[in-house]
Amino acid sequence: MPNPGPWSELYPDLLESIFERLCLADVHRAKLVCLNWNTSSKRSVARKIKTPWLIVLFVDDEKDVYVLYNPNEDRIYKPVRDFSGIRFLANSGKWFLMLDSGCNLYIMDVFSEKRIDLPPLESLVSSTYALKPSGYKEYSLILPGGSCCILNTSYLRSRLWVDEKTGEFVLVLFFDPSPYLFYCKNGDNHYTVIPVDDKFPNMLQGVTDLVLWGYRLYIASNRRCVRVIDLSGHEGFEDVTGSNPKPMLSPLGEHDSFNIVVTTAGEVLLVESTTVENQRTFRIYKKNPNADPEDQMPHLVEVDSLGDEALLLDLGTTVPSNHALGIQPNTIYFTRHNRVRFRMSFDLEICVFNLATNTLIKHFPHLANLKPRDALWFLPMT
Repeated sequence: MPNPGPWSELYPDLLESIFERLCLADVHRAKLVCLNWNTSSKRSVARKIKTPWLIVLFVDDEKDVYVLYNPNEDRIYKPVRDFSGIRFLANSGKWFLMLDSGCNLYIMDVFSEKRIDLPPLESLVSSTYALKPSGYKEYSLILPGGSCCILNTSYLRSRLWVDEKTGEFVLVLFFDPSPYLFYCKNGDNHYTVIPVDDKFPNMLQGVTDLVLWGYRLYIASNRRCVRVIDLSGHEGFEDVTGSNPKPMLSPLGEHDSFNIVVTTAGEVLLVESTTVENQRTFRIYKKNPNADPEDQMPHLVEVDSLGDEALLLDLGTTVPSNHALGIQPNTIYFTRHNRVRFRMSFDLEICVFNLATNTLIKHFPHLANLKPRDALWFLPMT
């Protein structure tokens, strides 16, 4: 009997036949075997992905349990790793920012379990204050003059971006409702502060929503103005907001359930959601290109269509639609409106909304059997 060759030299057609028989989660694990398997797996993965996925949190025997749900297969995947005691703070594609019970932060690929460890929170670098561990899941924020306030990691919020090709990443953190943002990126051994306090004009103070779009951070202030921060520099960050920021006000007036969104072209939109008679509806607005430049409080104009894009509201970004992958154009993938400000009450509603018809086109009532506490849309392949 001839001696078989190494597994890494199996013919591509044979590998693809094997991968076609595996679930998507197992394909993601198998592609880590070698370069040949990775190359062959990509064609199989592209055929298997038909829609964004959900990561769902529910309670089982008084323990937090996370599962992955593929709407196209109507199938729930249980991760190999036990994620009890871990909080999923943010995600970018299949990469998730996690906080464990020991307050350790790291980024992990939920399929391959590849992990990137992050600096401890107390490595924060600031000329005016410091962050020190003070108890179980608690930190003391030491302010100028020696005063301090206690911050609990239950109120730690974040945004994450990972470049799938290069492995570069950047993440932004803050304690709700503390007015201090801090960030780090690959290569950093500490966190750097982004001030949002009274050192700035009133229109730019505070945080009500965040979007991380590559190395660009968009901050919605308490007055609904949007600051733009460039985090790509080797030495600190650059504020590229401009000299005359104006609030994003819809014609219907202020609304509690709102988010800012950044499109693939870099345009900032305002999304407002309401529930009337148990029916969810959305309105999207953009800056009026014909507004009077002297008007300091210009109203936005309503957007009737997202064109060939779909909106992942949990992430605050749009993605190109793809009929082959099941990402439908002019749709909104929704679970909750206040991904940043959790202290506001929220209604978990896992759905896909068609903006053209102003109706829900997909609902997932069978997930109600899990009695989910939270859920988050993500793209398993970026």
